[in-house]
Amino acid sequence: MKKITKSLSLILAACMLATGCAKELPVEISLPTEPVTEDTAIVPEEGAELVLWTDKEEYGEAVIAGFNAIYPDIKVTTDEVGFTDARNKMELDGPAGTGADVFMISHSRLNSAIGAGIIEPIVGDVEARLKATLSETAIASASY
Repeated sequence: MKKITKSLSLILAACMLATGCAKELPVEISLPTEPVTEDTAIVPEEGAELVLWTDKEEYGEAVIAGFNAIYPDIKVTTDEVGFTDARNKMELDGPAGTGADVFMISHSRLNSAIGAGIIEPIVGDVEARLKATLSETAIASASY
């Protein structure tokens, strides 16, 4: 379950980045163009659910709609947690197992979130697609 949750969380995070920092608007979420094989397919476990923390309810709903266009059977809920509060809240709620799968923080809090061990890097195909889609400024501000 942990591997599936991390993979789906990375995809949801990618949807959030694409929605918020794209070079052109409106953003279209594109599926991979290479064939999906047994090794590359993300098959969610039955009953998989994700939690998203965002400071704007409308934004969270838009992200969920984009994610559910690809994964309609995954329940994603959103809670309003401010950018400035999310890192501190995740430091407490994450280890307790009650934190978000995906949360948003200010780019200026990225280093401290990495130091606290509460975020995972986006790598592989998702990283490549983000770099091809997002502006260099967006990538630089959310990179370490």
